[in-house]
Amino acid sequence: MSEIVQSSYKTLMNYVYNHAIKKIPVIIRDILIQTVFFVFALYFVAFRSERYYVMLMDEQDLCHFIAAVLFLLVAVLSMHEEVTIVPWRRSLVIPYYALALGLVGIGLMHPIGAGYGFFGLVLLSAYPCLYIAWNNRGDYEELFDKIAIAFIIVGSIYFMWFSYADFTDTEIIVDGRHEGGLFNANFLSFLGVNLSCVALYYLYRCIEKKKLKIALSYSLIAILMGTVLIAKGESRSAILILTANIIIVLFFIVKKTVISSNVDRKKVIILLAIVAIAMIMLIIIGSQTDLFQIDRFDFRNKNPDEYSSGRVRLWSSYYHNLTLLGHDMSIVDWQELSAGLGTHHAHNNFLDYAYRCGIPIGICCVAVQLVAGIITLGIMFKRKANTGADVFVVIFSVQYLVLSLIDIATLPMTNYGAFMFYICLAPLLVSPDQRKNPDIA
Repeated sequence: MSEIVQSSYKTLMNYVYNHAIKKIPVIIRDILIQTVFFVFALYFVAFRSERYYVMLMDEQDLCHFIAAVLFLLVAVLSMHEEVTIVPWRRSLVIPYYALALGLVGIGLMHPIGAGYGFFGLVLLSAYPCLYIAWNNRGDYEELFDKIAIAFIIVGSIYFMWFSYADFTDTEIIVDGRHEGGLFNANFLSFLGVNLSCVALYYLYRCIEKKKLKIALSYSLIAILMGTVLIAKGESRSAILILTANIIIVLFFIVKKTVISSNVDRKKVIILLAIVAIAMIMLIIIGSQTDLFQIDRFDFRNKNPDEYSSGRVRLWSSYYHNLTLLGHDMSIVDWQELSAGLGTHHAHNNFLDYAYRCGIPIGICCVAVQLVAGIITLGIMFKRKANTGADVFVVIFSVQYLVLSLIDIATLPMTNYGAFMFYICLAPLLVSPDQRKNPDIA
């Protein structure tokens, strides 16, 4: 099956490599790849901004087209030699292509929303090229490091601007929640949780590579920056993601310390103590300065729908309107469908895709994430010490899982979680016995 699926990609990629890419010095290629991810990181800040959000939401076909071009550029620039066929897991590749073909097919039958049909085309074109390039290389950390560096730097620059705006009271606060120049307060928390997550990954990489104390210290600072943004935006899903991923990364660090013989255990213990003290201090300071608005997390005297901000009745409305072939999204009565909430999404990926494209496509969406989740669990609890690539995949699988269940995370160019998840599929597509490096997940 891999031979059939990958043959056309392989031919095209090798042609481009031989006629153009191999003439470019490797260091220039690396700089170009890094630049592409800086563009993506800057895009997400602009996309979530109050000024550009509505406009970019209406232009998701164009956004995904540009993303496809950039991903294809990253794929060919990543090649160090001609690529060969790499066996892919059927359990993942079958629902993946079923989802992609379904989005394109249903999108030709009736409107399914801006960006969705084109996302199907990107799944069929750009992503497979990216997967093949890195499956052939096997050193996924090189890719993930570039992503982490870009999003950490851009996130840190945004944090400095936000701190200035917050100090001078020039940014908008709605019901005690800060928006930070973004479209709403949730977006501030989502930016913060992504900053914290890439910093958590880079923290593990610093330990793994025994990097300079400066890089390790900056990772800790970036985690705290992200935590402050989360607290200011007060998104409960962002707090859940951060809490889960801190626990997961601490688990990975302890596991590596116990298993690996080349880790300085004393330094790791000191690092864990610093993390614990920093988080305790943040909680204490936050509780004394109203950094955290506890009332949003008080579930007393609230029914499930009230505590979930109307999600229960929203999910019920979508569920009771599911069909086999989906709906024409150009004529949907959003007020009726959202049970009066006015939102244009189900706040659940599976219901969203199933409503737009039909129940079979919703099932494919579930299958892709379910299979990826099972593989990710295997990675997390394998006996060997985990690599940086393992950590990246687990962190962003958790991020995407939470957002896909209770928020809007359907398209990669509208959400950090979806963007990272579809990149994470690269190592998941290849079974352990077929990997270039068996220790890389």
